[in-house]
Amino acid sequence: MQGLLSGVALAAGYGIGVFGRWLWRYLELPAARGRSRWIVKGVLGLLCIGIAVIFLIQASEWQNSVHSLMELPPVETNRPFS
Repeated sequence: MQGLLSGVALAAGYGIGVFGRWLWRYLELPAARGRSRWIVKGVLGLLCIGIAVIFLIQASEWQNSVHSLMELPPVETNRPFS
């Protein structure tokens, strides 16, 4: 089930990206070139890293919410990097 959900999430993210690129071209907006392209990629990369960190911080809380529903003891940490 987790693999299926991961695949659906990956496909949805890819679809959003493809739609965004199509929309950008359809609206005939100028493409970023040279230095501005690197800046845009850097900002988007930092945004993605920030979102990932926020979700990793909240992972223990989410795990504990599931544990409480299953009447299991709470976890102190979910060890997101191991």
